[in-house]
Amino acid sequence: EINTKKLVSIRIRIIDVTGKEVETITDNLQISGNYSIAWEPKNKPLGIYFLLLEEKGKINSNYEWVGRYKLVKL
Repeated sequence: EINTKKLVSIRIRIIDVTGKEVETITDNLQISGNYSIAWEPKNKPLGIYFLLLEEKGKINSNYEWVGRYKLVKL
C-alpha cells in the first residue's frame, strides 16, 4: 500500500536480478490518498524480482524504495 500526502508522480517498476525492467506497474500523477498495488507475474520465470518505487514531487524531494520478492511455484 502506498500513501501520498501531496500530488506526486509515482512510477513502480519490476526489475529482475540482471537489472532488466520486466514490467512497469504504474507511471502516473497521483493525488493525495492511499493506493494499493498488485503484480500478477503471469508467464514470468521463477526467481528473484525487485519492486522499484520512484516518487517525484517538487524539486529536491525525490524518493526511491526497493523491495525484494521471490517468485516460487506452489
